[in-house]
Order: sequence, then C-alpha cells, then structure tokens
Amino acid sequence: MAKDDVAGLSRRAFLGVTATAVAASKARGGGGGSEAAELFDRLSEPQRREICLPAGHPLRSRASHRWAVVRPTVGDLGEAGRQSCRALLERACSAVGFARIDRAMREDSGGIEAYHLAFFGEPEGPGPFEWRLTGRHLTIGADARATEGGALAGPVFFGHEPIDGGPLGGVWESIREAGLAVFDPLTDRHRALVRSPSGANIGEMGEEIREPIQGLVDELLGTFREVDRRAVWGRIAEAGGIEAHRVVDGNRAGDAWRIDGPALSWWFLALPHVHSEVRIDWGTVRS
Repeated sequence: MAKDDVAGLSRRAFLGVTATAVAASKARGGGGGSEAAELFDRLSEPQRREICLPAGHPLRSRASHRWAVVRPTVGDLGEAGRQSCRALLERACSAVGFARIDRAMREDSGGIEAYHLAFFGEPEGPGPFEWRLTGRHLTIGADARATEGGALAGPVFFGHEPIDGGPLGGVWESIREAGLAVFDPLTDRHRALVRSPSGANIGEMGEEIREPIQGLVDELLGTFREVDRRAVWGRIAEAGGIEAHRVVDGNRAGDAWRIDGPALSWWFLALPHVHSEVRIDWGTVRS
C-alpha cells in the first residue's frame, strides 16, 4: 500500500482496506529466523555471555537515539557475523527502508560494524527469541524465529543527521515533508487543540486533516516489510481506526508530533533532523 493509496482513500474505502489487513496480518512471518539461529549457534561462549540476554531483560523494551544494547559491536563478531547482521536488518525492512537505514548508519557512524546486536531469549526456549540492533539513530528488532516477512518486535527508533548541503530530513526527507504537511490544513481551532497537553482527537477532525495523518503513518510504515505494514494498519483498524487516536504538537511549532492511541504511540521530530520512535500495542493481531 503506497502512501498515495492511503492518503487518497475515503473513510469507507480506508476501513475496507484495513479490515482486510486485520485478517492478513494474522499470517505474519518473521525477521530472518534461520539466519538468526545460525548466528546464535556460531557465537562462542564468551560472546554469548556478552550479547545474549534473558527474554525478560528490561533492555528489550528500550529505544533511544544513541545507545549500545550490549558492549560488543557488530564488527567484533567478524565478517561472517557482520554479514549475518546485515541480512537480519534487510529482512526486517522494506527495500527502501533498508537502503535508507544502511546509508544513515554509514553516514552517522561509519557502517553497521559500529552498531550493537543483542539476542533476547534462546532459539529453543519456551519464550520469545528476538534480536535487536542499536546504535546512533537506530533501535530495531524482530522475531528471530520466524522465517518470512518482517515480524517487528519491540520499540523502533530511527533518524539521521544529514550531511552538509543535503536535505534537512537526510535519508528521511519524505517523512519530514509528510510530517510538516499534517500541520498545513489545520484550522486555528485545531491548532489550539493539538498544542494542548492532551492533543486533539483525530476522529473529530475533518477528512482533509485525517488524510495527511494517515499518509504520514503510512510513510513511516514504509520503512518496514509489507507484512508488518499491513499488520500495523490491521491493528489500527482493530482498535477503531486512526480516528481512535490523538495527535499532539509536541513543541508548538508544527515540527514535533506525537500520535497516541490504543494501537500505537508514534513520536517524531521533523527539525532540525528526523528522529522517530514507535511503540505498537499489537492487541489480538499477534495473539
């Protein structure tokens, strides 16, 4: 579903698409199951002690713009480990999303070898088994058992500091533009509401305002595999649609937004460069 496919939908058509997504999302696959298990098996005992954490570890639910989930870097895992980490990341993203994140990692930190991979849980254990990759302007993870699609797991953070002379949004320029476009059609009344601490109920806004918000969410979701993109829209539909969420102008300038509701909490900063963090409440979609 491309950005224009969502942004141009009527409410009735949008609900039809998202209702279909609810059913489709229950068949989600995952973020490189065999690759993750093979990398896990290749780890030495000292490496496992450093990068393998219990499934219930609190770092599994953390996201930030610059942090190391574990001390060792991907570069410390050797060339085979680096290639496996790239494969895991590629399987969790759309082609466009992977290209953007790959470029951002190179420009922000010199490449994926400067980032940090951790496993939570074990391949044969009874609980979750997930991988997470963190570093500057990145926190992302996936179900490490599933073998198809994306299967996002945990909170996601991405961003990029553009190089001199480049667009303000860096590799995320289209998201920056979509975020700023949300503010343009707001009436004075809606601007006052979104600038209040609790924000504005999207369901009480007109279609001319809801459509840019739907377009923004879909632009953000374009970072991930289609199966995850549809799963999130399915969860949004299950929770009552985008109308069941609220939008808040975080800094009263129209360039820092938060979308909150039963399906997701998505915060992003459009200026001076893009920061974006999403936490999804999957409800029954992943039960």
